[in-house]
Amino acid sequence: MYVDKDNEFSDDQAITATAISDQVIDLGAVPGDIGSGEPLYLVVLCTETFTDLTSLTVSLESAAAAALTSATVHASREVAAADLTAGAVLMSQSVPSADYGRRLGMRYTVDGTAPTAGKVAAFLTHDRQAWRAYPANVGR
Repeated sequence: MYVDKDNEFSDDQAITATAISDQVIDLGAVPGDIGSGEPLYLVVLCTETFTDLTSLTVSLESAAAAALTSATVHASREVAAADLTAGAVLMSQSVPSADYGRRLGMRYTVDGTAPTAGKVAAFLTHDRQAWRAYPANVGR
């Protein structure tokens, strides 16, 4: 899977409280719809197992401000603590077609006790890894 540093929101970002991604992408003065045209995927990975929290909600958001204040949520997923283990894919989906604000980033919302450990990576890519192994078709 190809990861372009200019399209990366988080690279092993430690989440110890609700936060926005380390990097917010500036789409320019007239951003338009980044979800149309060539397929573009949002991938969020857990790179270090989380401790203490109840769940983590990961959201793709856009807004006029770099701090993602008054943001529009374009995609979101709540992940239970049991699924926040190193190597887990927290989100892997097509970027939705929508009108985006000038700045695009991720918000990580902690539910429960603030974690003392846990890291994520999040980025946009054209070629997400989606290969799966299936059992052989026996008795064909």
